[in-house]
Amino acid sequence: GELARVGMADRAGDYPENLSGGQRQRVGIARALALKPEIMLWDEPTASLDPILVGEVIEVLENLAQIGTTMLVVTHELYFALRAAQRVILMDHGQVVEQGHPQAVFANPVSEVGRKYRDLLERWREPALTDGDPTYRPQRGAGRRVYRGEIIPGKVHIRTG
Repeated sequence: GELARVGMADRAGDYPENLSGGQRQRVGIARALALKPEIMLWDEPTASLDPILVGEVIEVLENLAQIGTTMLVVTHELYFALRAAQRVILMDHGQVVEQGHPQAVFANPVSEVGRKYRDLLERWREPALTDGDPTYRPQRGAGRRVYRGEIIPGKVHIRTG
């Protein structure tokens, strides 16, 4: 079932007070998946989590992206956006300043905001920027707020601003 998809099948009988924040978030994702939505909307799915638990939720969202789940995501997890999105939109003061494939936007920015993101990614020297390293683990707080762009079925869309 859906609990198995989010790695929680073994905790099916547990009460919420016996689950960590990340586990509760994964159960929430399973509940949403049970409804078989055309698109999943996530508003800061990792915002209230301990940094150690962020990776659990990011991994579930990345797995959903890999199987073609259409998602609209608001997140502070810049590396998640880089790895999972097919399209990002960078915004500054409500204006679109960059948009496109995340690798292109973050590697070759044309705006000052885009260059700040690129510089941040280069300082962290995260392999996800250049080679899609499968051993990647997200770094908390490595970017600005990320929002969603236009909806294309089976894709993850993220807009930053």
